[in-house]
Amino acid sequence: MPTRASTPHVVILTRNTFDPLDRVLTSLGVVQDVRKTTSPTKAVSNLVQALEQGAAPLVWADVCSMPYNTNHQVEGY
Repeated sequence: MPTRASTPHVVILTRNTFDPLDRVLTSLGVVQDVRKTTSPTKAVSNLVQALEQGAAPLVWADVCSMPYNTNHQVEGY
């Protein structure tokens, strides 16, 4: 059995972050109002509030965390 010392690995990192959208928006000077929740009810409330205020919200839903009928879209993961 290989030991940790005998199993070579390579880690290549760049100057980019693990959240490229945030970096791009920050670099462009876009003001962000980020709202995160695990509650579907609160998510709908946040979205409706933003729309009523005339904002153009971006919604990022994590398909892998959704509890309903998404297996057909993420097979193999």
